[in-house]
Amino acid sequence: MVEAGRQQPFRDLRDYFEYEMIRERHSILRHGIRKSRRVHPELLRATEAEAFVASPLIAGDAVVGFVNIDANATTGSVDDFDRGLLSIHTAGAGIILERLHRARHRATPPEHTAFQAERRSRGGFAAREMAPVDQLTVRESEILHWVAAGLTNAEIGRELTITEGTAKTHVRNVFRKLGVSNRTQAAALYRRGERG
Repeated sequence: MVEAGRQQPFRDLRDYFEYEMIRERHSILRHGIRKSRRVHPELLRATEAEAFVASPLIAGDAVVGFVNIDANATTGSVDDFDRGLLSIHTAGAGIILERLHRARHRATPPEHTAFQAERRSRGGFAAREMAPVDQLTVRESEILHWVAAGLTNAEIGRELTITEGTAKTHVRNVFRKLGVSNRTQAAALYRRGERG
């Protein structure tokens, strides 16, 4: 199949069934493909398939590839069940790719910021003796880091793989604990805590 794909690579994807899949971002199932001009001819010769399912691999907002299956090992063909299963597989793979990409391309906040390290060094100090930033949980410290970086609740949600609503709740709790009413004030406290 690799050799067949090299013989005549996709020149204009709009001629093939996969174009609809990429444009609409959903999986497809096609039967009776042997007589269709909308199938890569060398790949068709290599696989001798009668049908196929394909599903886009989406990472972030982009289709970065797709997976194509032309035969179920049990039935010898493909059906809607295979299409659904492939959709689940590529959705999971896309999430993993997106997380790997983010992990490589962003400045990861330290698990414990400077003010948390200071909190640990204080040992048994009572909460009332600590500065407000010292009372944040690890998750709230991460939230504060991203607030200080200027991210919206939706962007924080994507960074931490939580919903926008959950991010909003965390931000509200951070504001309450810090005694601030906006992101600018929270960011100022964060920077002060980082300077130590």
